[in-house]
Amino acid sequence: MVKAWICALLCLFSLPLRAELLDDVLSKGVLVAGVRDGYPPFGFLDAKRQYQGYEIDLVRAIARALKVRAQFLAVSTQNRFQILQNNYVDVVVAMTTRTPERQKGFDFSYTYFVSGQQFMARVDRVHQLSDLAHLRIGVATHSTSYDNLLKLLPTARIVKYDDSTAATLALLQDEVDAVTTDGHILMSYHKTIPNPQDYEIPALTISREPYGVVVRKGNPRLVQAINQALLELERSGEGKRLYDKWFGPGTSYNLKRNFTFAP
Repeated sequence: MVKAWICALLCLFSLPLRAELLDDVLSKGVLVAGVRDGYPPFGFLDAKRQYQGYEIDLVRAIARALKVRAQFLAVSTQNRFQILQNNYVDVVVAMTTRTPERQKGFDFSYTYFVSGQQFMARVDRVHQLSDLAHLRIGVATHSTSYDNLLKLLPTARIVKYDDSTAATLALLQDEVDAVTTDGHILMSYHKTIPNPQDYEIPALTISREPYGVVVRKGNPRLVQAINQALLELERSGEGKRLYDKWFGPGTSYNLKRNFTFAP
């Protein structure tokens, strides 16, 4: 009996350690990223059904730093964490805010984008937070925007939708009085909706939303490699060039970059 137990113990210690995800990525030569495919300018499909956008370019830049190629899989607000946890992708780069609660279950890279939660409503409907206190507000479920609403506007009539696109459609159909999500996303919606002159995004921001690359727990070397890639993109100026390409002067957004790739 003792001999059998010793043999079993020796076999256990002789088993190879589980390879970290970075080793798998380097071995297969591919970094598979969960991204959005309908949220320009972050991630979308062009006329040739090719992935384009700020986050798409960022994934490609990180993949180049790792000397692998990038591969993409579309994810949604609801399924992004499940798809990552189930190993369908290596990372998620999909407008995902780093929060203390999310960091309990997943690791995040350094910040690669910063937005803030805002609102879109009919012109002159909303000027300050108190104006929203009793309105119907559309928001994506499973989002930080929803969590923030519960804390800041407990008396509002919060209407949940699968994603912020559906919530925006509800606004256009007068099913809600306002829609809320990150400001940069609302800007992209405002540029494409019918009669944009009838709607506005007031200068009211209720949160700071730092986006990070999401990685499954237990892969510190992959997180470190991604962070090193981001720091090098910042050092070389490529990080700013990527931002300016999609959001900066010369684009319809014409926004100044107010963050850096950093811890």
